Amino acid sequence: MSDTKYKFEELIRPHLDFLYRLAYRFTLDKHAAEDILQDLLIKLYRRRVQLDEIAILRPWLARALYHQFIDDRRRIARDRLTMTSIDDDTLAAIEPSMDSRMEPPAVLALAKDTDRLHGALKLLSQDHRVVVTLHDLLEMSLEEVQQVLDLPLGTIKSRLHRGRQRLANLLISETS
Repeated sequence: MSDTKYKFEELIRPHLDFLYRLAYRFTLDKHAAEDILQDLLIKLYRRRVQLDEIAILRPWLARALYHQFIDDRRRIARDRLTMTSIDDDTLAAIEPSMDSRMEPPAVLALAKDTDRLHGALKLLSQDHRVVVTLHDLLEMSLEEVQQVLDLPLGTIKSRLHRGRQRLANLLISETS
């Protein structure tokens, strides 16, 4: 085994589980997550020499995976194989008013059933789902989410707030 191949495995192996979980949370589909992760690993292997120069690898890998996810979604849309999604206006029309006594994080904490949570996450817009996934499910700090998505902190906070509200409304409506 060549030194660069060994070094690549040594650098990437500790992050594989994290990357798979992140890919799954982005796609909510096992096979799509595996495909995205495989595509990313191929790209990273081709640029393996550059990985040594990265100071903090985990957030950089998360960002690279996010970009791979976006590229994959664009390719699917171009090929007209994209799944139908609910736009924000339609989602707003079917959402019940949120119970004012419950804060979105409290509702999220009550949603222990992963199938219900994944079903509700599928109904969030991609922008909201990604931010909620990174911050609330993967427990990244706002600064780490900002690094991964390369967006202003205010945008991250706004998407997190709106995503939590929508997720809470969807989970509350399921239990009603």
